[in-house]
Formats: sequence, C-alpha cells, structure tokens
Amino acid sequence: MKSVFRLAFMAALVPMLAYGQSVQTIIIDPHPPGKPLEKTVAFFTSTTVPSVVVGMAAQDDGSGGGIYLYASSSETLSGPWTMTTIDRVGDFYERSAAFLFPGDTYPGIVASRSAQLVLYFNPMNWGGDPTQPWPSEIINPNAGCNDLHVAALDQDGLPDVVCSATLAAYGTKSFIAFQNDYNNWQIVDDPFRVPGSSDSIGDGIDVISISGGPRINVVGATNSGVYWFRNP
Repeated sequence: MKSVFRLAFMAALVPMLAYGQSVQTIIIDPHPPGKPLEKTVAFFTSTTVPSVVVGMAAQDDGSGGGIYLYASSSETLSGPWTMTTIDRVGDFYERSAAFLFPGDTYPGIVASRSAQLVLYFNPMNWGGDPTQPWPSEIINPNAGCNDLHVAALDQDGLPDVVCSATLAAYGTKSFIAFQNDYNNWQIVDDPFRVPGSSDSIGDGIDVISISGGPRINVVGATNSGVYWFRNP
C-alpha cells in the first residue's frame, strides 16, 4: 500500500516540477533608471514581437521618473533589449495602457503622469522613429488614474478612458475621458460615486460589455462595498 501511495505521489509531483521548470526568465533591464511602477506590454514597434513600456516614479525632490520603451533588437524575446526614452520627465504611477486609434497599426500609450492623464502618440504610425521622444497630449490636466481601462463607452467607435480615483497618491476623483474626435476630449468628473457617501471608486476597476451589446459597464469597490455602474 505504501508503494502504491509513493507512486501516486510521484506521478502527481512530476507535472508540477515540469511546469515550474518550463518558466524562462528573460532579463529586460537589470538596472532600470528609476522605480518601475507602470508596465504595459503591446506590439509597439513590431506586429510579431511585443515590446514593453515602463513608467518610473519620481523621487521626492522631483528627480528621476520618466517613461521608457524597451524593444528587442533581435526581433525575438531573448533580446538583447534596448531602452529608449518616450518622455524623460514626470512622476509615473499606478497604471498605463496601450491606446490604439482607429486605422493605426501600432498603439500609443495612455499613462498617469504627475496628477495628469497623458496620451503618447506612437511615431511608428507615420514612419517616425519610436526610439526618439514620442509626441504627447494631455487628456485630463487635473487628474490621473489609480486604475484605467480603454474602451468605447459611448458607442461612437472611438476609444475612451475610464479612470478610478487616486485617493492615496494625489487625492483626485474618478473620471471618464470621452474622445469626441482626434485631440478633442470631454471629461466627466466623479461618475463612480458610492451611493449615499462622498467616496469615489479607487484602486482596481474593470469594464465589461454584456448581453452581446456594445455598452460598456464598470465594476468597482471600496471598503464599504462592491458596486456595478450601469452604462445609461
């Protein structure tokens, strides 16, 4: 009986060991230029090999920070990986996300920078050099995001940005940035307020389309409860 148990135990253990050994660690940057907080993976410079955008936190004296692109120069994930600068200044915190305009091939990046929401345009889409600083646009000059999602909330085919509050970092409320047209944004402040209180949804949020329809709903939570915000 003991031998049967021993065989069964080893049979169960082998797949676990094999699974653990199948993980390969690739070092992209052993010495990043700051504290890496915002990380986004997407096909920023190639349609076949992903690259990584990392936003760094600024120091208390304002030094450091910035947002950087890591791309593999060998067109494989093994690298070597090269770091170039998207924007060398600013306090980048919490979340960033890939942002693809209709008709573009390569996504840009939307990120929280120094209590603002900023969109960086990927120069690959007009034959530019992605290793040079990317042009940018401030979407919301008054608030960044603790968590953010890109989704077409108002069914116009243009991606919008849903943001939760930055209660701990900068003390700003949640908001939705509706894209009306290229370089034209409408900010709706504090749409995700907890009923009967002054709390605005912070930390993580998520979005979903239900019943096969295009309307995007938002789910968030505070210490007082979990809430579903239905798209009107």
